[in-house]
Amino acid sequence: MTTSGVYAETTSTQQIIRQAMLNIGCLDADEAPGPREYDDCRRMLNMMVSQWMGKSDFAPGLKVWTRKRGYVFLSPKTYQYQLSSFNTQGWTNSFTKMQLMGSVGVGTNIITLTGTVAVGQYIGLVCSDGTLFWTKIATITPTITTVDNLTVSANGGANAYVYTTPAQYPVNIEAAVLRDDQDGDSPLRIMLQSTYDALSNKTDPTNFGDPTSIYYEENLGFTTVYTDVGAAQDVTKYIVLTYMEPVQKFINPTDEPEYPEEWYQAIHFSLSKLIAPMFKKKWTDLLESNRMESMMIARNKSGEKSSLYFQPGVDE
Repeated sequence: MTTSGVYAETTSTQQIIRQAMLNIGCLDADEAPGPREYDDCRRMLNMMVSQWMGKSDFAPGLKVWTRKRGYVFLSPKTYQYQLSSFNTQGWTNSFTKMQLMGSVGVGTNIITLTGTVAVGQYIGLVCSDGTLFWTKIATITPTITTVDNLTVSANGGANAYVYTTPAQYPVNIEAAVLRDDQDGDSPLRIMLQSTYDALSNKTDPTNFGDPTSIYYEENLGFTTVYTDVGAAQDVTKYIVLTYMEPVQKFINPTDEPEYPEEWYQAIHFSLSKLIAPMFKKKWTDLLESNRMESMMIARNKSGEKSSLYFQPGVDE
């Protein structure tokens, strides 16, 4: 037997759009979409995959390839945290924990750490007053300087949290834990809006402690997480979120879909249905049958596995 030895199939924005147009007879076999047709179809394609994000569509919980782990660093001054790719203070998918070598005084921007950093990285220093001071690495010559001068002193041996890139905002948060400095985890309950609103002193800054529950709201381009305490007691602890991030959009003709190849058929047939009215083409029973079959197969990709069942609408 002679086989290809290839296990993955790829496609691109341009190929998806051309196939979608071929499906409904907008193109001949040797034709390619024109610039205006391509742009109109790409816009419809992005609208479609935006509706398919997270758990808001026909395949709830199945898009596990968008599942990420994110880290929210806490503050002794607030109960809410805005999470987005523009957040430069304490929201990331990956970080390195280091320690300060020697004390650092107020007004200083020269530090020494136990690990290796790079220019442009974000750094949070645990200060002597129990806060996190966030800044960026400015230079390494080899002395490390930060963009901002410290406004509070930091003691030698204090933790420093370093990361390169803020994470994308969560579309859905599936689980949360509070992790301590020894990597011990305590589960956090995810509250319903009504439960959070009923908390009496949730915004009181004197109501400080370790959070035991969170509530979150997705906004336009960011998600806000609220804790059940008015301020965090220990900033060496941080929240670990398991969440679904947005699906990447189609921008360039060569961009590949951020979907497994089992979804490719479902994508181009679904796009065909959306663009058919735009091209004044009839959507036939055969096309709908092909779309439904490909969608059914795609929906069974990476199905969730669970031994427990929860009743909808119950605040756990």
